[in-house]
This record gives sequence, C-alpha cells and structure tokens, in this order.
Amino acid sequence: MFEKGYNPITKTFMIKDEPKEIDKTKLNPELMYLDAINLAFEKLVGSKSHLNEIRIAKNRFIKAANELRLNETKIKDLEIPEVKEILDYLKLKDSYYNKYLSYMSSIFTELIEYGCVKFNHFKMFRKRKIQQKIREVLTDIEFNDIATYLEENYYEFYRYAMIFFLSGARSTELMNLQLKNIDIQNQEYTVVIKKGQ
Repeated sequence: MFEKGYNPITKTFMIKDEPKEIDKTKLNPELMYLDAINLAFEKLVGSKSHLNEIRIAKNRFIKAANELRLNETKIKDLEIPEVKEILDYLKLKDSYYNKYLSYMSSIFTELIEYGCVKFNHFKMFRKRKIQQKIREVLTDIEFNDIATYLEENYYEFYRYAMIFFLSGARSTELMNLQLKNIDIQNQEYTVVIKKGQ
C-alpha cells in the first residue's frame, strides 16, 4: 500500500490516479470550449447557405478567442463575461450582431442537448435595435420603362424578371425549379424554400 502512495497517518492515498484522456471526437463537458464549439457545429443540420453563415460566425469567434488568449477553458466552465469579451472584441455592426447571436446560439443549443453546458450563453445578450432603412421603390412608370427595355433588348432576362417580380420568390429558389414542379395551365409552381434550417 505504501508503494501505491498510502499515508498511514492520514489514511489516504497521496498519489492520485492519472486523469483519463478526454475523447476529443465526442461532445462532453470536459472538452475545451473551442473544440466543443467545432464539434457541435459538425452536428448542425440546415441549408448549405445557412450552415456556411454559421461556419463563418464560428470561425470569427474562435479566431477572436485565440487572439485574446481566452482558449484555455473547458466548455462546462465557460462564463458569460468571457463570451462578452470576445463579442466586444469582434466589433460587429448592429445590422449583423443580432444574426451573429442567432448563429452562435444554434451551436450552443446543440451543446445543451449533449449536456456540455447548462444554458445558451448567446441567448443571454440583449439584441440591438436596428434602424430600418426605407428601400427605394420604383414607380409604376419606371418599372414599365425598365420592363419594356428588357423585353425589347434582353427577352430571356425580361421573362426571368417578370417571374421574379410577380412571384416574390428568391433567386436561389427559382434557379432550382424543375419541370415537374411547374403547372403551366394554372400558372403555378411548387418550390422548396431554402432559408435557415
């Protein structure tokens, strides 16, 4: 027992067991938080463009954490002030800040589901108020002039512009349209909305 580190006076073993090596391929509370964020991102499901936006937000967060040397914390010990310091360091514009919070929030929702954190750090921050810019809208006369010009000079683009204008669909949705989804008789089409998750 003495060779194993037993102290007969305190009646305890003085040599502690070597800590078990953490499996960095699975989400768990013992992971360093930047590793956990990367793993949680890999588990997200959504449209390609939405996941790309989250990836960009995640990479910015990780880069800022490394630059501030705030990268030696386990995910279970991550505190709000650390996250706030990183957010402040990023100096995000108001127009992007709220989106950024929602992108990172989706990663932390995944971390909650795997028991790595008790709450979603990014839901703790107030959203910023954004002053909406009023979009400039064409008058009926301007629209008709443009439509006439396109019809005479760029007929294919005119057709697309009219479909786009009258349907209110996104370009990505229209570009993925297939013949089987079009009902010419009723002038209708079915489209998959590619937005967010």
